[in-house]
Amino acid sequence: MKNTSFETIAVIDLYSSAIWTERYTETGDFQLILPFNKDYLSILAMDNYLTLQGTDRAMIVESMNLESDISTGERNLTYKGRSLESILERRIVWRQKELDGSVETVIRTLLNENIISPPSGQEHRRIPNFIFPTITDPDVKSVIDHLELKVQFTGDTVLTAVKTVCDRFNLGFKITLNASNQFVFSLYYGKDRTVNQSETDAIIFSPEYDTLINSRYESDYAKYRNIALVLGEDQGSSRRRAIIYDGKGANTGFDAEDSAAPSGLNRRELYVDARDLRSERGEEDGGGTMSDEEYLATLESRGYTKLDEAKMTAVFDGEVEHSIGPQYGTDYFLGDYVTIQNEFGMSTEAQITEYIRSYDGDKGYSAYPTFVMKN
Repeated sequence: MKNTSFETIAVIDLYSSAIWTERYTETGDFQLILPFNKDYLSILAMDNYLTLQGTDRAMIVESMNLESDISTGERNLTYKGRSLESILERRIVWRQKELDGSVETVIRTLLNENIISPPSGQEHRRIPNFIFPTITDPDVKSVIDHLELKVQFTGDTVLTAVKTVCDRFNLGFKITLNASNQFVFSLYYGKDRTVNQSETDAIIFSPEYDTLINSRYESDYAKYRNIALVLGEDQGSSRRRAIIYDGKGANTGFDAEDSAAPSGLNRRELYVDARDLRSERGEEDGGGTMSDEEYLATLESRGYTKLDEAKMTAVFDGEVEHSIGPQYGTDYFLGDYVTIQNEFGMSTEAQITEYIRSYDGDKGYSAYPTFVMKN
């Protein structure tokens, strides 16, 4: 346990239950239930940092609840919080911002202007120990260097903006605390470790290999949409528009679709109100007006984002036998694609989107990933 000055103030090893969840493109979270001890009130103070052996992630204490049962005499403290990525939620994109370029450039601009080195007059928005080091990992660079986009944000939290960019290309992001007590932002991506590739050892979770103890499959198509009509600035029939489907952007007409567009019962339409996207650039973006092509690209980017939020979902939860077989943090990591099989004969490729560690006084310790299957 570290305080807000990053001093280690305690080791907490007596608790009733604990849940620690790390995620690929979301903030992680924790819940810790302890028998009442007044010392905990100062140790687990708001904004203090909780770390866990075996992971580079850290959590921030955000809430506390004290419950007392007079009939039994039991008193319990429940603490909750989120991972360091939640720091990005403390800042918003202060002014309307049009961003165009590589993923690294877009995210670096968002972090620099709102957290790392805000412009003159906004120095109080700076977080002094927050850094985004130059990406040097050749594997990561080979993936992200060719990824480009055009996007516009107005008033969104930096967390939302960063997540929007990363979700567009299925990239992960995290914030860790280094030895110099700096918040280190980094991008990463999941590797293919399925049986269908030959570059790395395949990771298979299956009862057959005693690596999958139990499983739960769930699919939901209720909110699935596969084509979006995006309407931007202006009014009535003059509103500027784009049609997005299947990873493609069509031109600006209401009826501008080709034969590849979804049709019949397979077509599920989504309306996207993007009137907040403006073609007039602010002074911070050099002023002037976007070309029709530039503005259309911005509308398309919003459409991609909204369709990403309306994907069909298929989730495969499985409790992993963590004492044998592939080990999390060594053999596989958040974002990786693996092969999973269950006792019903289902076999599929899936991405690890979160990893949960849980301890319960009655059930003991368990650890398991959440698998989201490829669409």
